[in-house]
Amino acid sequence: MAQRHGVHRRTVRQALASAVPPRKPYRRRGPAGDR
Repeated sequence: MAQRHGVHRRTVRQALASAVPPRKPYRRRGPAGDR
């Protein structure tokens, strides 16, 4: 179960980082530099 938790945590972190930059005002700073 520890392995599953590690994978779930990685998916949550990636989803949060992927839904944070575009949702935050960071897009206003430069949509081309959004990586």
